[in-house]
Amino acid sequence: MSQARTASARSVPWGAFFAFLWLLAGGSADSLRAGDAPAPTPEPAPVRDNRFQFAVESAVNFGVNNPNHYVTNPYFLTARWQPYATEQFFHTPFTFTRQWEFGAVIVPFWHGPEHHYFGLHVGTRLVYGRTGSPWSVYVGGRFAVGAIDSSGPPHGQGQDLTFNGIVSGGLQYQITPRQQVSLSLLYQHFSNGGLSEPERPNIGLNTLGPMVGWDISF
Repeated sequence: MSQARTASARSVPWGAFFAFLWLLAGGSADSLRAGDAPAPTPEPAPVRDNRFQFAVESAVNFGVNNPNHYVTNPYFLTARWQPYATEQFFHTPFTFTRQWEFGAVIVPFWHGPEHHYFGLHVGTRLVYGRTGSPWSVYVGGRFAVGAIDSSGPPHGQGQDLTFNGIVSGGLQYQITPRQQVSLSLLYQHFSNGGLSEPERPNIGLNTLGPMVGWDISF
């Protein structure tokens, strides 16, 4: 009798019993067939681009080739829109982003015959970065129309209505998922487009200097 019990106990299919419990707990037949091989890790979902930004920038610019020795302090309040997703730069680990921007520019004059300029600007910029890196570089151009307090001295601005060409480029650093800071070089050109001639000569003004910025993404 004891030998019969022992034979019966040994004939119990314990492997099939534990496999049944595994399937009830949510396992799969494929994982059982694979033995101890780990299940493949799913690929992470793509990160959605932050399509809107608000930026504040300030610079100290110095007049170029003008005897009035201009020193200006431009401020830019800018809204940016990214119409397209971030794209891969050919077959490299680098990416590029295209943005449109518009906003206001205020320029106090620290030195020179004028005292202030106010305008509205539109433009575009390209941002290049490396996947996974907080650093990126950018280059952009803007065009503004505004008013300056012209007074007509030699080598000053000929009239209040002024057109403004703006080019900037530099480095950006992502400090949080939504915020970044930048350090760049700003070139700014003031001109009345010859509208003041012949009463007053069209004396353009070129300025150049460092600029810092902060922006937040939405």
